[in-house]
Amino acid sequence: MHDDSGDPYLRANSLNELLLWNDVDFVRCAYVTVLGRQPDPTGEAEFTREIRSGTSKLDILWRLRKSVEGPLHDPGIAGFDRALRRAARQRRRIWGTVARLFGPDVDGNSRVDRALRALNNSASVNQRHLRSIDRKLAGIELSRLSTPQPAIFQSLAKIASVPQEKRKETLQLPELNHLQSEAPLARYFQKHAS
Repeated sequence: MHDDSGDPYLRANSLNELLLWNDVDFVRCAYVTVLGRQPDPTGEAEFTREIRSGTSKLDILWRLRKSVEGPLHDPGIAGFDRALRRAARQRRRIWGTVARLFGPDVDGNSRVDRALRALNNSASVNQRHLRSIDRKLAGIELSRLSTPQPAIFQSLAKIASVPQEKRKETLQLPELNHLQSEAPLARYFQKHAS
């Protein structure tokens, strides 16, 4: 699974590098590598839907390469077309069975293969979202540590640090004096400070 440090809008330098991308990032990198342009919204949506349903990445690359634009752009990857042709032969019903007997099955197309590809894609998308959430949480923690806390939170910390029996005599909370005595927050502090 590809990390978030790369840019899917840059051409891949090898087939393996291209296949490391998942979901919409794979589609974007495939378009740039195979067709030399960014994907149009319709093509991006269609191929992303197919990737999510378990369609083989090599099948998508083959279809892009066989499109009207495909032969007009050189992907610049040695053995690219040969690998795509081999995978396409293995996807054929009869010839694929024979081809798989004499070589590695690089691109299975059974229901199980498709389901496994869909699960793998889903897992990579979930991992990317989790990494994003982790980065956001780390940013929140850092900002929380570096910014002064509002007076109300400081007051809560003071209350929590004083034993229950000594709260009334030791706590002076001038930042709460502006609260009306019937306000729910004021009632809470009156109840818990005594």
